[in-house]
Amino acid sequence: MTFKKISLILLALNLTTVPTLNLAQSSTQILSDSQRRSLRYHLENLYNEFDLLIRNQKVDAADLAKQGRTIAALKIYERIPFSPQLDTLKKQLTESAQEAQIRLLEFKLCKPAAYASAPMPKTLSHRDGFFRPKPQQLAQEIPFQIRVSGTPAHIEAWTRSWKENLMRLVEVERLDRASSSQQGQYVIRAHAFQFKNVKFPKIIPPQANDYLPQWAKTNPDYFSQQEPILWSFVTRSEKLRPLTPPLYEKRGQFFIEGGRIEFFLSKAGK
Repeated sequence: MTFKKISLILLALNLTTVPTLNLAQSSTQILSDSQRRSLRYHLENLYNEFDLLIRNQKVDAADLAKQGRTIAALKIYERIPFSPQLDTLKKQLTESAQEAQIRLLEFKLCKPAAYASAPMPKTLSHRDGFFRPKPQQLAQEIPFQIRVSGTPAHIEAWTRSWKENLMRLVEVERLDRASSSQQGQYVIRAHAFQFKNVKFPKIIPPQANDYLPQWAKTNPDYFSQQEPILWSFVTRSEKLRPLTPPLYEKRGQFFIEGGRIEFFLSKAGK
């Protein structure tokens, strides 16, 4: 067989196989109309989320500052501190009792009740959806018991005045008469509160590639040629993504502070 004949045969084989490969590629690596609409929806939303997060930096900072002013005005962190501060609590109760013509005879810390609350997650991804901290994840009760002496009317009026007269936020659980050998004495079971020093879970910014089909991830050049509009959302989102972690962190701080304000108001307003 001459060299010329061999060349013609190889050329014929190439002409018959190349179209077959292109046909296979195009049949498996093309989006349907519904897939294209769904993918555009997710990619466009992702870009808009990043874009708005960056554009709203000043608004978010102003909201965070407003929360700080609310916390300071209501003295929330004095009324619910980040540590037990038992000496301060006992001092406030003792001074308040004296003003109400009551003697505080004993202050005793009690064992806290066990709550079956899930711990605060360390991280969140876009697949986790919206996360709202639970009250037990933000604060805990500090149960205590005091023994006092005084008239029943004075003691009841005193406990009712705690929310207005005590700096620490305290709730009464029970008021019982002491043993018969301790006439004129009463035992009060109550609890103060302490905020937990927690942070909002670290938000992991989603990647545009997470939404792409596997063939587009492995063949990005081909995908960009086939779907230039969708690819533009991918590239623009990935350009903004590195700027978002500190902004997500501030957004998380806003959610935590808002949860603490909401917790305080739910207790102080009772």
